[in-house]
Amino acid sequence: MRLQEAVAIFGPEYPRSQAERKRFLEEIQGDVEPYKGPREEWDPFFEMDDRFCAANRTEFDEAADRWLHEVCGIRSLHDGPTEGTRTAD
Repeated sequence: MRLQEAVAIFGPEYPRSQAERKRFLEEIQGDVEPYKGPREEWDPFFEMDDRFCAANRTEFDEAADRWLHEVCGIRSLHDGPTEGTRTAD
């Protein structure tokens, strides 16, 4: 998923002001109250979620692996605990 696709929801000019973006999103939601009912009815970004998550999964896994290795001494997010690594009881 490209960031440009999400930004394009706002039209040809991306509103710099957070208040303007919020107002715009409230207008396109119409009478549907956010966080009430099915998300696809009130969230204009809903259809992009799966693609966004898939595109960022590798980046997240790499960052998580790096943190686990540097902070916790675990080699990889996908490896189980190694000898000497504490686990929750």
